[in-house]
Amino acid sequence: ADDYVDPANLWTHFRKATWEEALEVAASGLKRIRDTYGGGALAGFGSAKGSNEEAYLFQKLVRTGFGTNNVDHCTRLCHASSVAALMETIGSGAVTAPFTACKDADVIIVIGANPTENHPVAATFFKQAVKRGAKLIVMDPRGQALKRHATYMLQFKPGRDVAMLNAIMNVIVEEGLYDRQYVQAHTEEFERLAAHIRDFPPEKMAPICGIDAETLRTVARIYARAERAIIFWGMGVSQHVHGTDNARCLISLALMTGQIGRPGTGLHPLRGQNNVQGASDAGLIPMVYPDYRSVENEDVRKLFESFWGTKLDPKRGLTVVEVMNAILAGQIRGMYIMGENPAMSDPDAHHAREALAKLEHLVVQDIFMTETAFHADVVLPASAWPEKDGTVTNTNRQVQLGRRAIPMPGNAREDWWIIQEMARRLGLDWNYTHPRDVFAEMTAVMPSLKNITWERLEREHFVTYPCPGPDQPGKDIVFGDGFRGLHKWQGQLQNVDNAALDVHQYVIFNNDQIVLNHSAKVRFACESWTEQTLLSMDRSTGFGPTLVAEWSQADTDCAKHLTNVGWGNRWTGTYVSGDPALDATSPRCPTQDRRCSCELANAPPSQWSESYKKFLKMFAEAQMSSFEKGWGWWYWVWDTEDAYVLPSRLLLFLSFSPCCFGHSSLC
Repeated sequence: ADDYVDPANLWTHFRKATWEEALEVAASGLKRIRDTYGGGALAGFGSAKGSNEEAYLFQKLVRTGFGTNNVDHCTRLCHASSVAALMETIGSGAVTAPFTACKDADVIIVIGANPTENHPVAATFFKQAVKRGAKLIVMDPRGQALKRHATYMLQFKPGRDVAMLNAIMNVIVEEGLYDRQYVQAHTEEFERLAAHIRDFPPEKMAPICGIDAETLRTVARIYARAERAIIFWGMGVSQHVHGTDNARCLISLALMTGQIGRPGTGLHPLRGQNNVQGASDAGLIPMVYPDYRSVENEDVRKLFESFWGTKLDPKRGLTVVEVMNAILAGQIRGMYIMGENPAMSDPDAHHAREALAKLEHLVVQDIFMTETAFHADVVLPASAWPEKDGTVTNTNRQVQLGRRAIPMPGNAREDWWIIQEMARRLGLDWNYTHPRDVFAEMTAVMPSLKNITWERLEREHFVTYPCPGPDQPGKDIVFGDGFRGLHKWQGQLQNVDNAALDVHQYVIFNNDQIVLNHSAKVRFACESWTEQTLLSMDRSTGFGPTLVAEWSQADTDCAKHLTNVGWGNRWTGTYVSGDPALDATSPRCPTQDRRCSCELANAPPSQWSESYKKFLKMFAEAQMSSFEKGWGWWYWVWDTEDAYVLPSRLLLFLSFSPCCFGHSSLC
């Protein structure tokens, strides 16, 4: 573990080899461990300092070549807690607004970050906003250069972030400064939060956090009363034993005041490296595939198994920290590390070096002889950013194209080429010829990249996602129309016997493509209906869904049967069978009215069954009202003698994260 290799004299520990020999030794060692002990005995660390294409290929190699989800990268040690909090509250781990949005802000909060040193470009925008007249509130236990530009500098006690933020939220709630309309329309369980923070007034929190009560009250009023306010945070918030709680407080603060979804407002965790956002989007995370789809969701897994042409591990993998523990426990025996240096970046560096030294086989791919490479069996010389083509996704969600500017030194090779050669020697039939081929594959399986092509990036240099059209700019500000988070929702319907009928609704993927999967516990009107229906959400036409999957003949026959027996005419709404003739006769809501009232067409309330009334009452109590922007597909959920009509838009909305419902509705 304490061994040292002098970078100026590598030959005390290493010898030169041809690329063919190095790749063969590197891959054969990993293959031997995989074949002997199984894929779970291997792990891989990718890099946030490389390109999107490299990150995508690396996680694909680990999952399809190793047969495990033991793949991670440095975000585990920086903004993983921020991503976790954002995903559970607003359904997206990315920033809601770019740092350039501060030019439209009246109030800017910077907490747990030192942008003057770590994000100098962003810091320039903060300073310019202050010169324009914006109020800057800096919250940090340390003094820093940005303090000179701050209206208020809250130099609180280390580790007391939650106490301070709870006090600020207490003032906003107790003084009625929260945005009632926004809270009612876009959030859930605000009452629980309000009741919880009543126990944390500024006077009580002041001795804990070290900021006097009056300053806390003043800052709370300034933020809440601002027309446009934005929050930035750094790793002082996330690299913390309570990092997720810190981020939750900041998100709640923005939500209760409605400071999100408009120019000059939002939530922005400042990223630590050039491609932390892109590497995470590409799937360099042990518990999710590209675009943050859970590896433990069977339908998601089947989608990627079909796309990649192989069976995948159904269990989430180990994180960076867990991998090191697993090595020392004898569980992990081999590793492939690309562009990461855990021997230096791990929170317990000596612990990490002990683990690396214990590995049976270690392959390191890097541009320097790092401390991690000291322990390697094979070191593969890779390429620096100016030496290759590729894309990155920066902190502003801008997908940027980098072009080769200088040649690679010596016998170094591009990272994507090395990964592919390793994959081939592990038995994978990969035939990419350029990073553009990899990017094309990514756009096919990552709807977040919809309408962004390599050719477009060559013309425009960067495009922000989400992008609504191939000839339209990307959306810098998101969630202006509410939250459409995509988490699992579980609820209960009551049947006529008052027995609980479980309805498990899984939504996989976000933004533009959604797979709605209905549990086998719910029986459909026709046994022949497929268990999945793929919907494509068309944001440009009012977020109205259109069916893109081909229905089987059995599905079409089933829909015809429903019409024949009267179900199709019972409610005013839309369902499409895939049969144009049938679709032309199916009832629809008035197309000229975007707010679809969906009154019962042929059944007055007096004829509604008790079971159907209970169904409506349950969702009415959940405040599912004002069915806005487009019409939904109807699903008939069969329960004893009654058919329930359930619009898919409602199912989509029910998948929102627990804190942030948005414009939910029932027809």
